[in-house]
Amino acid sequence: MRRTLAQTSVCATWHRWMAQYGGMKADDAMRLKDLEREYARLKKVVADQLWTSTCSRS
Repeated sequence: MRRTLAQTSVCATWHRWMAQYGGMKADDAMRLKDLEREYARLKKVVADQLWTSTCSRS
């Protein structure tokens, strides 16, 4: 049996999802997503502050 590209992509996505969220409950997965979003936001804030402080020194 041959797999199409779409089947392979879906299979890879499912395996990646299971590796990351497999043992979690739905609430835990949602909390993890919220924390990841907050972390990304904070990284952007720090990068903006560093950029502003670096530019103001010039």
